[in-house]
Amino acid sequence: MRVMETLLTAPAPVDDDERTSLIDDRFCPVVETMRLLEQKWTLQVVKELANGKRRFCQLQHALRGDSRDGNARDVNPKTLSQRLKGLEAYGIVSRRMVSDIPPNVEYELTCRGHDLVQVIDSIDAWARKWMEASPCAGAGAMAEPRGAASIVATGAGGRA
Repeated sequence: MRVMETLLTAPAPVDDDERTSLIDDRFCPVVETMRLLEQKWTLQVVKELANGKRRFCQLQHALRGDSRDGNARDVNPKTLSQRLKGLEAYGIVSRRMVSDIPPNVEYELTCRGHDLVQVIDSIDAWARKWMEASPCAGAGAMAEPRGAASIVATGAGGRA
């Protein structure tokens, strides 16, 4: 009977501080995924591996970015190694030893990794549709979707 009473009893009211701590303590897969993907070079590594198996030096060569002063800059080997280990820990990338001497390792996307590429492609499509391309628009500027101007001008029913 005590178990039934416990189940039927209304929970005690929770104040805002308690509610925030309860929310913060729960696992959220979206937040965890964004934490992984927001790390510098992670998206580029995943997108490069979408093209097939790569060795460490091939990845390092492929991942070039522009620095603020316009000079090309390679990904730091330590950073690349950390990103690959993180992606491997999440089951997104697999690591396979090709040879011991000299040590050669190949990296490739797992099924999870290929699914993630589809998500990244969807985000890319959304961003191209909705994010303003103009650097003068300011941070966070949202563009109208392609074709939205005609919807706004004519109304939702298509009548002018």
